[in-house]
Amino acid sequence: AIPRVPTAGENFSIADTYQQDVDERGHVARRVTAGMSVGVCLCCVPALAWLGWLGGGWVSVFGLCAAGALVLHSFRHHDTTSRIALAVTAYAAVACACLAVDPGAHPAWLGFSFFVAALTLSAPLWSSRVPDLEPTSLVWLERAEAAAIIAVFPLGLFLMGAFDLIRGV
Repeated sequence: AIPRVPTAGENFSIADTYQQDVDERGHVARRVTAGMSVGVCLCCVPALAWLGWLGGGWVSVFGLCAAGALVLHSFRHHDTTSRIALAVTAYAAVACACLAVDPGAHPAWLGFSFFVAALTLSAPLWSSRVPDLEPTSLVWLERAEAAAIIAVFPLGLFLMGAFDLIRGV
C-alpha cells in the first residue's frame, strides 16, 4: 500500500492512511490511456488517408509533422496497446505524406521527406535504445517532438481553411 500525500491545505492526518486500491486504479488508468490512444488511431487513420489522397505540399508537411510528433511519443508508452495504436497512427501519417507528395517538389524537400519517412518507419529498430540515451540527447529529441507538435496545429488550421476564413472577414 502507498501512503497518501496531503495536498495543500489538507489535514496531515490523511497521510496516516493507506490507499488500498492503488493497483486497481493503476490498471484503470492504463485502460483509459489505451482507450484514448485507440480512439485517436481510429479517428486519425481514415482522416490521414483522406488527406493523403487530396495531395499537395502542405498535406505532405502536415503528415510529416504528425508522424514526427507521434513516433517519439508512441514508443515511450509502457502499455502495448497505446504504443501500437499511436505507432499505427504515425505510420498512417507517413503514408499520408507519401501519398501527398507533389511530383514537382524540390529535390531537397523530397530528401527531407524521405529522411523523416525512413526515421519513422525504422522506429521499432531504434526506439528500444531511447531510454539509454544521454539526457542531453533526450532533450534534443523532446525538442524535435515539441517542434513537430507545435507545427501540426497551424498546419491543420491552414488545411481546414481557417486562415482564408480570417482573411475573408
